[in-house]
This record gives sequence, C-alpha cells and structure tokens, in this order.
Amino acid sequence: MSQGEPEVGPREPEVGPREPEVGPREPEVGPREPQVGPREPEESTTDRPQRPGMDRTPAPASPLRARPRVLTLVMGLFYGAVGVGIVGVVSAFLWRSDSRTGLLDAMAGSTADPGSKQQAADIVLYGSIGALALLLVVELALIARLGTGRAGARPALTIIVPAHLVVVFLVRDVVRSQGWQGTIVEASLIIQAAVLVVAVALSWIRPMGRWLHRRSRASTS
Repeated sequence: MSQGEPEVGPREPEVGPREPEVGPREPEVGPREPQVGPREPEESTTDRPQRPGMDRTPAPASPLRARPRVLTLVMGLFYGAVGVGIVGVVSAFLWRSDSRTGLLDAMAGSTADPGSKQQAADIVLYGSIGALALLLVVELALIARLGTGRAGARPALTIIVPAHLVVVFLVRDVVRSQGWQGTIVEASLIIQAAVLVVAVALSWIRPMGRWLHRRSRASTS
C-alpha cells in the first residue's frame, strides 16, 4: 500500500502489552486556574445531631440545706458569748489570788483555824470557776448541735441560759479581783450573760423554727 492512501477495512488490534511510557511526566505549564464561585459544602457521611450546650446555671438550693440568715446571726452571738465567757474564766483563774484574799477577809470574824479558812476559801473559789467553765462546755456542745439542726438543742439552751445567769450572779463577788483585773472579769461575765439572752430570744423566731422543723423531719424520715 502506498503512503497517502487511506486504510481500507477495520484496524487490526494491537497484539501484546502496551509499552509503558519512558521518562518523567512533563509538569503542567502555567498557574492553576482558581475556582470560580463559592465552594459547595461537602455532604456529611453521617447525620449527627447537634450536641446541646452545657447548662452552667447553678442548681437551686435544697430547702433542707438552705440556712436562714437569722441562723448565722444566732450562731455568731452564741459563739461570741462563749468566747467572752472563756476570757472571763481564764482571767478569774489567773488573778485568783485577789479573790482568795477577799474570801479570807470575809471570814475574818470566824473562829476557825487559818488552815480551815484557807481550805474553805479554795473550795469556794475553785468551785465557782469550775461551775462557770462547766457551763461554757455544756453551752458550747448545745450550740454546736443547734447549728446542725437539732431541734432539742434550742429548748435545752433556753433552760441553761437562766441557770447561767443565776451562777453568774452568785459567783460575781467570789471571783472579783482588785483594780482593772476585776473589771475585766466582771465585764466578761455580764456581757456573756446578756449576749446569751439575746441569742436565745432570736433562736425562737419563725424562720429558725421552720428550719429546725424541716431538719428534724428529714432526720426522722
């Protein structure tokens, strides 16, 4: 067949594997054309629901744990009274020599021997200081129970505070010292008694009663 004449009939298929291209592929010449228009969002393969946001709102306080404001005031007064009472008892013990001297002077007209007078003065003096200290311990235990919602602590404090007033009235002259030391002891005892009376009165107002009632019902249920 001469060069220039078209092939007649179907072209015979190539026999055998195609030879691979030899050499590196020529890189594309010129910058890549930028994409025109907004890019279409890819479709998500999984349809996940949106995760709800975290609610940072604090949970409402439980009515059993909600402490009335008057409770803070009452507890502050009670603990303040105990603190003042501790100052009075410690001062009376540290300056007990003046109190012993006053007791011995009061027994000057007695016919008892000096040893018996000294022993009697010590019994009266240390008994008075010990009574005040015992009252402080009992009051502190009852105040702690009241702060945890024990309803029985309130009537117990109501009973013990008048007893405390009686003891303070009886021992006020016994534990009195001379000069400014005596003023500190006497003022501490009087201030403590007055603050205790105010605290007990405030403990019987309605918000305290409701809170103690809820606490007692929760503890028995």
